[in-house]
Amino acid sequence: MRNWLAAVVIAGGCAFTPGMQDQPGGSGQRGGGGPGSGSGMAPSPTCERADPSGLELCLDFNSATTLGTDSGPDHNDATVANVVPMTRAQEAAAQFNESSQTHVAESPSIDVTTDGAFSIEAWIDLAQLPAPDDSYQVVSHPQYSIEVHHDGGVRCTIGTYYADSDDTGLDGIQLATGTWTHVGCTYDPTTTTVAVYFDGSPAHCYQLDSDEQWNADAPGTSGVTVGEPFVGGIDNVHVLARTIGAAEMCELAGQTGCKPVCPDD
Repeated sequence: MRNWLAAVVIAGGCAFTPGMQDQPGGSGQRGGGGPGSGSGMAPSPTCERADPSGLELCLDFNSATTLGTDSGPDHNDATVANVVPMTRAQEAAAQFNESSQTHVAESPSIDVTTDGAFSIEAWIDLAQLPAPDDSYQVVSHPQYSIEVHHDGGVRCTIGTYYADSDDTGLDGIQLATGTWTHVGCTYDPTTTTVAVYFDGSPAHCYQLDSDEQWNADAPGTSGVTVGEPFVGGIDNVHVLARTIGAAEMCELAGQTGCKPVCPDD
């Protein structure tokens, strides 16, 4: 994501058009199968994926002694505390609790540009739900995040816009505890759509209206945190400067027959 930042909207202290942030559910569409339909046994390409283009952060937790190693091209290694190794099927993963800390220092390579293609994908195994009015952070950055709500719903935020899997008024999709689920978060500038995925299928999409302008918060200096807080397992956290397509997201989740687009409400 080098040279992504556009000063007109992202520069520190620069104002941006308010989005839908902090509302109980963005307008959009949902669909796809229920969470946890995958067993967590998908091959889950690591940093040596067949198509590494755009890969900017890759925390696969494959080494018990260096859990924070970023094996991606930019080597944005994380500092890790109170995180212990665990397994996901036959692959190494990391176990988090409410005191765990995994932090990647701020770098231009992990920032989002205005109207830039962007994706996050990861495997998570939720051990318990957050307390009411609270949330767990799978991945958090001033410009983007994946978070888990107290009801097991997942929010994908990029810029000032988001998609909720448990969108108010819809038959929302929530995570089950005690099972590995693949989650994804994408922004496609060609369709101006933010999407949240469960096990390879889109659970909810939000398309910017014609009068809405893409905006991203200033990157600041805080970098990326993983699992702060989170209770359960996390594996294969990948941040990419491109939009993961529906077919690729389905493959990453180890699924077949995924829904390629968000169905009608």
